[in-house]
Amino acid sequence: MNFRILLAVAAIVAATGQTFAQYSGDALRFSQTPYGSTARFKAVGAQTGVGGDLSSVGSNPAGLGLFTRSEFSLTPEFNSVTSDARYLGERKLGRKDQMSLAHAAVVWNSTLTKPKGEPLDKGWISFNFGLGYNRTKGFGNNVNFFGTNKANSVADYYSELATDNYGAPNTLPAGSLERMAYNNYLIGYDAKGYYFPETDVNNKQTNKTDRTGSQSELNFAFGANYGNKLYVGASIGLASSNYNSFSECSEDGFNATEKSNYVLSCKQTQLTSGSGI
Repeated sequence: MNFRILLAVAAIVAATGQTFAQYSGDALRFSQTPYGSTARFKAVGAQTGVGGDLSSVGSNPAGLGLFTRSEFSLTPEFNSVTSDARYLGERKLGRKDQMSLAHAAVVWNSTLTKPKGEPLDKGWISFNFGLGYNRTKGFGNNVNFFGTNKANSVADYYSELATDNYGAPNTLPAGSLERMAYNNYLIGYDAKGYYFPETDVNNKQTNKTDRTGSQSELNFAFGANYGNKLYVGASIGLASSNYNSFSECSEDGFNATEKSNYVLSCKQTQLTSGSGI
């Protein structure tokens, strides 16, 4: 008896596959991108429009025209993300701390030499070139929750899938969750043509999710100052995204038909990466 129940764990954990798609959660996650900036501009609300700060490399290249000398900036960042999960009357707190490089930039100033006697504030005054890196968003987070389910089991879900989509057990597709659940005694099949859960209630259910990754950009910019009245600039940015999510849900309880304990584990991995200009 025990041997067959353990096979259920091994078989379902071994079920893996690859999918290539996007959904609304990804659209929301990747669309909310704040501007990267120095610590100084973050303190005043990331007002890069005023220029004169190395944050201009990524968001306002014309602001580089205000520089009168070469500068370098480095901004480390510490983030602490907490989660509060509640499930079936149980509460679980999670926390993830991360130290990262939020911003690094350099600007090279080239002040034009004026002929003797010519006003210094007329015509083109300076040309500035900038290179900057911004970590615009971090995805690091831990979410864990658990609880005792007194109403149903994950086997109820498998039995509903099998009943709604298939007929007799020999019609269950090889490698499908329904097929593995049936082969490993998590669900059964009755004479009326219905699948039913062979597991009991009062089982312990647990979910653990660990998320990592970030969004960043590398910018090249040019800014110029004309008569201390007109500031022009242009930039090009290379953006990249990297998001990883590792989730494992498990259930352990009692198999009423086999009269034995069981442990079921299902793992899901999402790896998303991309880049653009």
